Amino acid sequence: MGHSHAHPRDHEPDPEVLPLGKAEEPFYVRVRGTDGNRSQAGYLGAAIDPKGPQLDVVGDADPWADLWFYTNPIWILPKK
Repeated sequence: MGHSHAHPRDHEPDPEVLPLGKAEEPFYVRVRGTDGNRSQAGYLGAAIDPKGPQLDVVGDADPWADLWFYTNPIWILPKK
């Protein structure tokens, strides 16, 4: 009797693709994400970073109500 099981990846969102162009020099990128509960314009302004992390209110901060993550650098190393 065969059972049909969905593969775990069948329900994951499609990956994001960020074209970085031709790398002529080494550089790195970092990925930042949030649950979307609290945000404000980032350090470089709304035109560049409209959904940056919102500053916590002193005495009223709940890290689980405002979940953010940052990756370590992801290095792009061109072949020479």
